[in-house]
Amino acid sequence: MKGKLLESTMGHPAGAVFEVVNKGDETTVLKDGDGDFQVPTALVVCEDDADAGVHEELDEIPAPEPVERLLVDEADEKLARLMYDRYNEEVGGVAWNGDKLPPADEFFEDPAKQKQANAWRVLAVEVLELATEAGVLLPADAEKDPDRVMRAKLEVASVRPSGEGEIVNFHGVSKNEPYPEDGLDENNSFAKYSPSVSLEINVQNPALKGALKPGARFYADFTEAPDSAPREIQPPAEDEAAEKQLDEKPEGE
Repeated sequence: MKGKLLESTMGHPAGAVFEVVNKGDETTVLKDGDGDFQVPTALVVCEDDADAGVHEELDEIPAPEPVERLLVDEADEKLARLMYDRYNEEVGGVAWNGDKLPPADEFFEDPAKQKQANAWRVLAVEVLELATEAGVLLPADAEKDPDRVMRAKLEVASVRPSGEGEIVNFHGVSKNEPYPEDGLDENNSFAKYSPSVSLEINVQNPALKGALKPGARFYADFTEAPDSAPREIQPPAEDEAAEKQLDEKPEGE
């Protein structure tokens, strides 16, 4: 049996036709390409609904438009699946109609569930964007850039002309609230307590002139370049000479 919506509801327009799974006095369960959903019975008219004077055959149910998978970063996809699994756990693994909810790996790979899976992906992207704006480093955010060595939060202290460009000086930014006992801060992962930073950049790219204004704050994330060739830190020559003299000094002197 088919039923037609008299008013738009649940994201479906008025006049849309669906299979009727179960019709009750208060609510009716309809079925579309994404699964079952529930609407008030007063909003549905069925083929055999004699009370409503409906005897003509309703239109065929339109085939749902295929939904393509939304491509996101690996960290976003992982967070989306993690949030879905957490939701699944909190609701006891069943949907509102009693159907068992599939695990994330099955749900996110099901072509018929891409509309819902994409909603979780969009949510994950927005969560990570908000975390970045707030300076909170979530595990998934760190996985986006696993080569990051450290982060510094910088504020433009001054800008002065330099030829056709300008020289921009930065200083570190301390926390507004008290530091924890260990003195660590996710905004300045290199420091303990108030960060000490002195950075000067000679900006000669015309496209960037005026882009860095005094008082503006930025994150500087340090990631190792592919052509990096780190060397061992060598002690100064005078320190080596002093250590050698101490080693050669006779005992008792």
